[in-house]
Amino acid sequence: MAEIAEVEVAAKKTMKSKKHQFIKQVKIGDNIDGVYYLANFFEKTAKNGNKYTDVVLRDRSGVAANIKFWGTFTSITKGSYVQINATVEEYQGQPQIIVNKIAAASRPTDLMNYQAVSETIEEDQRRLAGFTIYLKDLSAGLQDETCIHIVNELLNDETKKLFVESCASLRPYYGKVGGLLARTVKIVKLCAEMGREYDFDNKEQAILCTAAMIQGIGCLEAFEVQDCTPVETKKGILVGASQLTLQHFQNATKKLGVAGVVLNGEVLLRLEHALTCVNGAVKPMTKEAIILNEVYRIDRELAEAFNFIAQDENGTEFTAFDPVLRRRYLKK
Repeated sequence: MAEIAEVEVAAKKTMKSKKHQFIKQVKIGDNIDGVYYLANFFEKTAKNGNKYTDVVLRDRSGVAANIKFWGTFTSITKGSYVQINATVEEYQGQPQIIVNKIAAASRPTDLMNYQAVSETIEEDQRRLAGFTIYLKDLSAGLQDETCIHIVNELLNDETKKLFVESCASLRPYYGKVGGLLARTVKIVKLCAEMGREYDFDNKEQAILCTAAMIQGIGCLEAFEVQDCTPVETKKGILVGASQLTLQHFQNATKKLGVAGVVLNGEVLLRLEHALTCVNGAVKPMTKEAIILNEVYRIDRELAEAFNFIAQDENGTEFTAFDPVLRRRYLKK
C-alpha cells in the first residue's frame, strides 16, 4: 500500500510540473497533451460526407485556428476549457494541429498560461509615473494646475490599479492585461516628443500630454478580460470607449468644481476638444488636438497591421490581403 501511495504522489507531482505547450509555438512533429481555452468551433462536412470540426484554441500565446478534429462533439461549449490530445502535421508548408481526443476540462486555478499579459507592464507603470512628474513640472511653470488636477482625479490610486489589469482592444496587440497601460504610455511618449519637436509652449505641451494620458480612460468600462479572452462590455458596445472617456472627463471637472478646485476654463475646453477629435466627432482645430489625433491614428493602424501579421496563417512569405488597411505584408 505504501508503494502504491508513493507512485500516486509521484504521478501528481509529474502532472503538476508538466510544462504547458503554448498553442502558437508548436512545431511540425510535436505531440500536444494539455488544457486550452476553446474560443470557438465550427462543424463542417467534408466532400466524402464525413463530419469534422474546425477548432479555435487560445492560451497566453494567442489564438490558433488551423486545428481540425475529425468528428463532432456535443457536450463541449465554446468559452470553456478543454483537454486535448493532438499531433502537429504539415499542411501546405504550415503546421496544422490534428486533434485526436478532446474533452471538457475544469477552469485552471492559475491562469498564468492563459491570460496574455503585456511584457512591458512594470516598465510602463514607471513611465506613466514619470509622465505625471513631467506634467507637474509643466503646471508649476505655468502656475496653473488644471491639467495635473484632471490627471490626478482620473488616474487616482484605484484607477491606476485598473489600468494595469485592463485591455484596450479585442485584438492581440492591446487585447491583454496591461494593454491599456501600454497603449497609453506609447501615445503619451510620442505626443510629448512631437510637441517638443514642433516647439510647443508649456501650456500647449501640458494640454497635449494630459489629453494623451486620459484619452483611453473609457476603456476601463468598454473592455474586460474574461478567462483569457478580451471582450467588449455591453456599455462599450452601446456607448463606445471614446464617448465613455468624455463622460469620465466631464464628471471629473464637475467633481473638482464642487470640491472648490479652481480650474482654467480655456484649458478644459481645449482638453475636451482634443478628446472629442480622437472620437472623430469633429476635426482637430488646435495644435495639440492635431498631434493627438494623428498619433492615435498611426498607433491604431500599426497595431492593426502587426495584429494581422501575427495572426496570418497563409503558407507563403506574404500574408493574405488585409481588408482593413487594404494591402498584403511581407512577414519577415
